Amino acid sequence: MKNIKKEIDIIANSMVEPGLSGGNRIFIEIAKCWTKEGVKINIYSSEVGKDICLGNGLSLASFYTWSIPKFFKRKKVFSRFDIFLLYLLGFINAVVYSKNLGKLKKNIIWTTSDYWPDSLVGIIAKILDKNVFWIGSLFLFAPNPFVGFKEKGSKTLPSIKNIAFYLTQKPIYYLTKKMADLVFVTSQPDKDRFVQAGMEPEKVVVIHGGVDTHWADEYLAKKQKEKKEFEACFMGRFHPQKGVLELIDIWRKVCETGKQARLVMIGDGELMPEVKNKIKIKGLEKNIILKGFLGDGEEKFNIFKKSRIILHPAVYDSGGMAAAEAMAWGLPGVSFDLEALKTYYPSGILKARIGDQKHFAELVLKLLQDNSLYYNTSTQARNLILKQWGWKPKADLLKKIIFDQ
Repeated sequence: MKNIKKEIDIIANSMVEPGLSGGNRIFIEIAKCWTKEGVKINIYSSEVGKDICLGNGLSLASFYTWSIPKFFKRKKVFSRFDIFLLYLLGFINAVVYSKNLGKLKKNIIWTTSDYWPDSLVGIIAKILDKNVFWIGSLFLFAPNPFVGFKEKGSKTLPSIKNIAFYLTQKPIYYLTKKMADLVFVTSQPDKDRFVQAGMEPEKVVVIHGGVDTHWADEYLAKKQKEKKEFEACFMGRFHPQKGVLELIDIWRKVCETGKQARLVMIGDGELMPEVKNKIKIKGLEKNIILKGFLGDGEEKFNIFKKSRIILHPAVYDSGGMAAAEAMAWGLPGVSFDLEALKTYYPSGILKARIGDQKHFAELVLKLLQDNSLYYNTSTQARNLILKQWGWKPKADLLKKIIFDQ
């Protein structure tokens, strides 16, 4: 796409609830870099999506938003049915936007997820005009519904939600690999899957995500040491994929040895009521502190400063960037040994056997008790982020790939 006006429409209709997914973090940070270099960015999203973008520093883009009914704005926690209704509104707005494609004559469209409210725009765009350059995104393959969100789980009766996720993603996956000019994924195993299905390798681009390290750089340069108030912290969506319920069981095992051990959890999502209930049932009200969703800022950064370890208990993942944010502050981590994490985090994180909560807890305690291991893993974590996780190099590479086609 040489010599065209550098302008991109970013479709993010599926941003309908507070919180920031890894996929949304990717497009926001990449777009921030691009706007500073003169690329015109138009973002189509809900009012909530606009607020999240602005709250995370994406202020130079143009926004075209659709309204969320006041009923939903008053709610602090969305049920799964609420999310379905909001996605339906996003779907309708995708159709409305698509009807105007002929008038708009946009050259490049980036759909930021594989959800229908986003991907439908790319599909219709290519049907109406083959010259449109469509960049699709698929950041997490739906799991086998008979296994669920477990990388090596045993078969069980599928939930309606998992069946719906699997069946609704299938046509998007098929049409994306057939029609998209580029596809963004977050791990090498996901790229391999597209290539094995017949897509040209150069059309599938792996984005590992990134971290803005300047806050951590400034703090660590001063060589100040905050008093550690938390043995560990977690950050991520409260979703079955992220292992938040498993984390409570793991922390209960940690507390069997360190009764005063404290874990702070940053995030929100559909499992928040279940998380609160399980903490109460396990008697961990004094050991687990829930902070809700926190954007970039002092409150979140102070938690990193005052924590010793970052926990990434995902049970099914294509990568996961949240741990990297804490690793930039020198926090070593513990995770399960998922396939995607072998390339995402080759160092700086100790890996527990998949599904073995006892082993996970043992690694947490080992890091807390072994000063030499802690120092070495902490150093590895910080160095990994500094060498491989900068946003600007990724943004520059993607811009070159897109505009040099």
